[in-house]
Amino acid sequence: MRMIVIGTVMVLALSTTPALAGPNGSLGLYNNLINPSDGSAGVVDFGSLCAPVTVVFNGFLGRLSLSLYAELRGATVGGTAGVECYIEGLETGLPAGWTVATFLASGTTHVGDLVRPHMSGIDTFRRDTITWSVTSPEDPNCQGGVHSGNPSGMVFVARVDLTSPFGQGTTFTQQNYYVRVVAPNPPTNPNFPCPFLLQCDSPIYTPFCVTGGAFHHHPDPSDAGRSQLSDRRRGHDLEFRERTVSLTGARGASS
Repeated sequence: MRMIVIGTVMVLALSTTPALAGPNGSLGLYNNLINPSDGSAGVVDFGSLCAPVTVVFNGFLGRLSLSLYAELRGATVGGTAGVECYIEGLETGLPAGWTVATFLASGTTHVGDLVRPHMSGIDTFRRDTITWSVTSPEDPNCQGGVHSGNPSGMVFVARVDLTSPFGQGTTFTQQNYYVRVVAPNPPTNPNFPCPFLLQCDSPIYTPFCVTGGAFHHHPDPSDAGRSQLSDRRRGHDLEFRERTVSLTGARGASS
C-alpha cells in the first residue's frame, strides 16, 4: 500500500449552509431515497437535511441510507486523492438487531473503519483513511479532477446502510437521531486533527482541513421547522469546534 505524506494544513472558515462547505470543501452526509419495491438504496437527495425511517414489505423491514460526499472547493477544486474522517453516531443507540453496512467508492483502498472503533495493538482508533491510486492531478483517477469525467465538484466516498431485523421494521422509534462527520481520532498526523481531503499532487498528497456535515435521521414530524433550524445550528457548532481544533493544531505545528 502507498505511503501518504502529510503536508501543509489550512484552517476552516465558519459557515451555516446545509452542506457546511468551507473554503476548501466539505465532507457531507446526504439522504439516499429508499426504493419501496425492494428496500434498496436509490438516488441521493442532496437537498435534504433529514430523513425518516422507510418501512417496506408491509412493515417487516426498516431502512435508512446515507451517502458521504466530498464537495471540492478552493484548494481541493482540482480533485482529490482521498479523505480521512470518521462518522460519529452509529456505534450505539440503534434499536436492537439493526445492522450498519458500509460500501466504499469503487477503486478505493482504505485503512480503518468509517463507522466503528477498531483496535491497533492496545490502542482504539476512530478513523478511516480512504484513498484512490493517483499519480498526478491529470490522472483520470484524481476524483473530480480535470480528466476524471466528473465536473460536478461532488465526489462519492461511501454509502452507509442501516437495516432492521426482518419482522421489526417499525422498531426505530427514537426521534431526532443524529450522525455527523468528525475528525479522525487520533488522526494519522497530529498536525491534522480535522476531517481532511488530499490533493492529487503526488507524491506529497497535500491535505486540507474541510468542514464535516451533520445529518438528522428519523426527525420528529411535529417539529419539522425547528428540526431544520437545529440541524443548521448543530452544523455551525460542529464546524466551530473543528475550526478551533484545527487552529490549535496549526499553532502546535508552527511552534
